Amino acid sequence: MSLAFDAQLLAAMSAPLGALVAVRRAYAFTLAGDGAPDSPDARLILVLGTCIAFGALAAETPVEALARVALLCGLAHLAMIDWRLMVIPVRLCLMLIAGGLAFGYFQQGGVHALVCAAAAGAGWTTCRTLERLHVAVRGRSGLGEGDALIAAVLGAWLSVDGLALSVAIGGVLTILAMRLLRRSAGPFPFAPGLALGALIVLLVKQWT
Repeated sequence: MSLAFDAQLLAAMSAPLGALVAVRRAYAFTLAGDGAPDSPDARLILVLGTCIAFGALAAETPVEALARVALLCGLAHLAMIDWRLMVIPVRLCLMLIAGGLAFGYFQQGGVHALVCAAAAGAGWTTCRTLERLHVAVRGRSGLGEGDALIAAVLGAWLSVDGLALSVAIGGVLTILAMRLLRRSAGPFPFAPGLALGALIVLLVKQWT
């Protein structure tokens, strides 16, 4: 077994710990209505940790595996907060955008980083434009500013193609979740679908 694979396996093994931290911090961020902290379900942490570990194992290098763990844990944290409170922490999104651009620069050079920066900007601009059109046509909000920030995160990490696929898959998953939960009207969190879409894109991209 090569040293590189050992390091990559070690990165994947850190995924459950990362998932635990992401979920617990999300629950700490979103206190229960009476102000008492809510406790995360161990099964949720196990599922998230397993998904993140698969994402890390599908990476080509140990550095990429660690970067994927950081990205997916960040997305899991955002998804949990959005699911519980329907808000997106701006600071974490900006940190993830900066991290994605830095990773792209050091891994594939300045040109790739510029493409990812353009994809991040395009993701944010497209979501905000669609939101304005939705408000103009339907008279109510459809996509929040937080959703636009997460689109920018995906663009910074996954570039143009990955962003488009993640948003498409996330949209389908969100619609399916709304149907299953019988939530045809009213606000519904989009971050969980985007996070799952990004995970699927990372796995498919590596194994095809």
